[in-house]
Amino acid sequence: MAASGAAYAGSALTAGRTGSAGLDVLAGALALVTVVTACTVLWWRASRVREERDVWHRLALAFTAAGAGVVVARLLGALGLGDGTLVEPMTAGSVVACVLIYQGLIRWNRHRTAIADPGDWLNGVSAAFALIAIGNLVLARLDGPFDGWTGWETQPWLVRGAVGFVAVGTAASLSALGGLLRDRRLWLVTAGLAAAFAGDLSAGLLAASEAGPRSAGSEAGWVLAAVLVAACALRRPIMVDARPTTPGEPTVGALVVLLAGTLTLGVMADQPLTDPAVWFAMLAVLGVSVRVLGDVRSLTELAQTRMEARTDDVTGTANRRALVRRLDGLTAAGEKVSLVLLDLDRFKEVNEALGHDTGDDLLKAAASRMADALPEGCILGRLSSDEFLIVVPGAHDRAQQLAQQVQAAASGTYELHGTLVDVHVTGGLASFPLHASTSSGLLRCADSAVREAKQRGWGLAVFDEDHDRDVNERARTLEQLRALLPVDGSRPAQPRYCGELVLHYQPQLDVTDSTIVGVEALARWQHPERGLVAPLDFLGLVERYGLVRPLTLRVLDMALAQARAWREGGRPLRVAVNLSATSLLDSALPDEVGRLLAEHGVPASDLQLEITETAVMSDSVRARAVVAALAGMGVSLSIDDYGTGYSSLAYLRDLDVDELKLDRSFVSDIVSDPRSLAIVSSTVALAHSLGLRLVAEGVEDAATLDMLAGLGCDVSQGFFHSRPIPACELESWLGRHAREAARAEEPVPS
Repeated sequence: MAASGAAYAGSALTAGRTGSAGLDVLAGALALVTVVTACTVLWWRASRVREERDVWHRLALAFTAAGAGVVVARLLGALGLGDGTLVEPMTAGSVVACVLIYQGLIRWNRHRTAIADPGDWLNGVSAAFALIAIGNLVLARLDGPFDGWTGWETQPWLVRGAVGFVAVGTAASLSALGGLLRDRRLWLVTAGLAAAFAGDLSAGLLAASEAGPRSAGSEAGWVLAAVLVAACALRRPIMVDARPTTPGEPTVGALVVLLAGTLTLGVMADQPLTDPAVWFAMLAVLGVSVRVLGDVRSLTELAQTRMEARTDDVTGTANRRALVRRLDGLTAAGEKVSLVLLDLDRFKEVNEALGHDTGDDLLKAAASRMADALPEGCILGRLSSDEFLIVVPGAHDRAQQLAQQVQAAASGTYELHGTLVDVHVTGGLASFPLHASTSSGLLRCADSAVREAKQRGWGLAVFDEDHDRDVNERARTLEQLRALLPVDGSRPAQPRYCGELVLHYQPQLDVTDSTIVGVEALARWQHPERGLVAPLDFLGLVERYGLVRPLTLRVLDMALAQARAWREGGRPLRVAVNLSATSLLDSALPDEVGRLLAEHGVPASDLQLEITETAVMSDSVRARAVVAALAGMGVSLSIDDYGTGYSSLAYLRDLDVDELKLDRSFVSDIVSDPRSLAIVSSTVALAHSLGLRLVAEGVEDAATLDMLAGLGCDVSQGFFHSRPIPACELESWLGRHAREAARAEEPVPS
């Protein structure tokens, strides 16, 4: 196809020189076939691609328009309406083609670099006007064949040359500025546009010198351009790393056009307004001025956006992005820098009590006090809702002194809309490279210091590695607990990571005859690294982070499974399980207990739930409803740790419970402390008068057990009988206890 285009170019020029009509017709036919074939390829390409469809659609339209100009000029000549070299059809086709090509190149740029530049339509139009004005200025000063070749009749040729030059320049700048030099397709497009521009330029030169047919060079150039662009359409695109241009690059081009137009107006200042150069220069200056003003507005908005992106919209101080950028710069340079993290205590209460507007006013006032206490060189910013961060360049000692000053300045009384609010500020300090080697690590250290200050009630704390290690260990323990206790109460999926939950059982004995009346199930955590962990070491985290419900369901499930095993083994035992205050307020608990009883096939009488006085009194209405539902199912209920709470005795009258469990603090001293003895004695009498059993916890010796028996206590539990042991060991203990009881009943030989 390229060879046929080149052959046509040579034959067209030869026809112009020899005047051979037959060869001219043959060249025209060959041109028509070539252009039609090239346009067909371009339309095919536009229909087959998705990502660059707009690009190829514009290019197909462009060369269809250029080919139409050639065909119309030839037809008019064949009909005797001209000599086949008419300028108007070719000019119209060339100008329309260049405009469409320019639009296609802009879309190519958008597709490859995600921006519209280099140059949008206003840039291109203004550049074309400037080139036309300069062309008029140059022609007015040339002698020879161009002498007198000025005025409006020459403008079509200048328009063709200007738009062609703009198209070539846009294609070339797209390759360079967009980083697309490796995309050979763009080279072919640039070469084709250069051929079309050269053809239009040669046609203009022939027209000025009247040395030959004016359309021959233009036709040859556009046919060759069509062949090259069609060849481009047949190539596969390659993946290149396109580089988006900066906002300044198209602005520079616009300023160049503005300068050219202004200089042209200055040179043509003595010419009348009817001169084409004056008009086109004015249009160029006007168009590019609009473009520059738009760029200035865009750059202003961009600067404002960047400033807002680095500024907190409430306090006007730096935001997290600006703080981190500054901190990254200092740490990357290896300079000493410290972070002071300040937290406004009770800020949430201010928001809830006085409203968010008042809370914002408090933030502004606190930021103002902090800023006034800081020297130059430090950066103050708002890190989150009620946290401020100060970046302090320099040594650690200086930062510690500044932190104390700022913390003291920000703490105090604030007057907010007529209301006085006392605010205490807690701070944490960490320094680079003393405490961390990265900016993110430094921020984490400062946050750890703030947590330590809050826990210990200090105003300011410096990062402490030992405390941070404890915090990290606690965080790891929490994650393991979450893995240990899935929310649905199921078993853990990764026991090697989190270990297992196990139950130990402590027997409860009838005081009068030492028979086993039940066992209490006590949870233990078999940790993969720390071994057996007692409840006191992990129940705090369970309650604080909402893991009580899955823990309760797991313990109930395991305890009832063991109760069923004992029942099937011919040794039914009542199993007692502790409930926390959170569980007692769970209205779904009775349904869950009923489901588990049915699932394991265990009667409700085999389950006892132990509740505390505090749990009952925390929300008496809800707690009583749950207790009533459980009692209605036949589940036995016990008041655990009786006597340690600060509650009324009225709940003993209202709650449907079966026993009182006296706390070990009263039981352990009854042998030596008359007051403890009196409390136990009166509690036994109270329980029996209410129809309740009394269980004594903490029985550790025979003397205590004998005294409890004398007081009429019903059940005893403690180390004197057995420590909490696994179910397998409890089986052995039950066997030994049964044998000892049998020997005790044997008659003594006389």
